[in-house]
Amino acid sequence: MQSPNVTFALDNSCNNICDIVLTDAEHQETIHIKKNVTVQVSGLNTTSGKRIKISGPQETDGKAQFIITVDSTSTSDITIQNIEMGEQHGGLIRADGGKSISLQDSLLTGGGTIIHNTDGQLDIQSDEFIGYGINVPIDPFIFATKGTISIYNSLFKKGSFKGNIDGCIVCCGIVTQCTIDRCEFIENKFNSGSAAISVTTHTCTQLIIKGTSNQKIKFSGLDEKNPISGHFIKTVSSKVSISYTDFIDSTFSGQGNAMIINEQQASEISFIWCNFTNLRTNSGGQLSSCIHAYLSSENGFQFNAEYCIFSDCRNSGSSQVSGNAITIQSQSSDRSSVRQVKFSECIITNNRGNGYCGAV
Repeated sequence: MQSPNVTFALDNSCNNICDIVLTDAEHQETIHIKKNVTVQVSGLNTTSGKRIKISGPQETDGKAQFIITVDSTSTSDITIQNIEMGEQHGGLIRADGGKSISLQDSLLTGGGTIIHNTDGQLDIQSDEFIGYGINVPIDPFIFATKGTISIYNSLFKKGSFKGNIDGCIVCCGIVTQCTIDRCEFIENKFNSGSAAISVTTHTCTQLIIKGTSNQKIKFSGLDEKNPISGHFIKTVSSKVSISYTDFIDSTFSGQGNAMIINEQQASEISFIWCNFTNLRTNSGGQLSSCIHAYLSSENGFQFNAEYCIFSDCRNSGSSQVSGNAITIQSQSSDRSSVRQVKFSECIITNNRGNGYCGAV
């Protein structure tokens, strides 16, 4: 199947549904979706039982290329499944249109994999996103400027990121909601300003990160020789709900820590059954190792932690206003607002620092 045939089929020949099945071991394709039909792209490797490897064109005029592009005029429902993205200068999907896009059971290598610039829904299910290691900076695996983002049971590994709008998953522009369900973020390097999950827009009012008692979300870093100067989670969302999530075995430096929240509107922050264990900041650390939150007294806030563990964390920085594990900061205000910080049935133990403040 050659690229012109695929483009022609999606533009002119399909009526209600277009089903593209890739059956060879490897493909070099470009698929451009314009028409408003249901599109399914599936890999079927009958010889080895593995995913189909697909790659697109190489670099053209210095610009990155995408294997699948969705035109801004399209309102298609698009499903891509069981593929492996081969090495190329570019990504898998650039969606400037489309009602919904679903990526399932696929392996994606390198950065800039998905760019989502449409008001539709992006669903990621049981996929693997693998970078090139800590010494090769890449663009975000998923970069969304619009729509609703849902990511389920996926792995993000060996990426190296730098910059304020950088990380495994970036929600900016006018994204409205981001849900992360039972995923793992391991062996990534987050340089200053970047994060595994980065929400930089106030339009993304709700950030949900949830696991289950049997399958927790996991964030872990590298060894002490490779401290993280970024974060696992960085958000400005007004409603943040995190449950059944492990933040473990990581060293941070500078402005880095496990989670930073900066929300100056009325906010509701919830942690339930979360585990913060063996998180450390080195001598250059400036934030609490687990959670550092900047919230608004003017508009009010509710910070609630239930059944959480904060254990064996260390702050080696020199700040005299930061807790070793947790800091919640807010400017004074005469305005009447709800301002609540509550820890219920939590375990806070063996957290150490340089003697400036307590654990919280």
